[in-house]
Amino acid sequence: MGDFQTFVLGFIIGGLVVYSYMKKKTVMLAVPKEEGKKMILDHLEKHGRIANGEVQSIVNISDASATRYLDELEKEGKVKQVGDTGSGVYYIKIEPQ
Repeated sequence: MGDFQTFVLGFIIGGLVVYSYMKKKTVMLAVPKEEGKKMILDHLEKHGRIANGEVQSIVNISDASATRYLDELEKEGKVKQVGDTGSGVYYIKIEPQ
């Protein structure tokens, strides 16, 4: 088999592998905001604290969206930020009074 034929065959096989991988891969879509905020509060109930990075993973949202969600929950009086800035910042749940 010539070099060109080997290249074409490899290209086709590679394309099929990528196609089958992408077809099987499930895409996790972001959840509605209120549901995402409930997921955050549920996590806090179980674990006692949550950081921005955990919110991003749990709700499948960006860093900016995670910050917005946490800010909203703080303004609603449901969570409290511990720490000022940086990677040491986390949030705890405020119990209703």
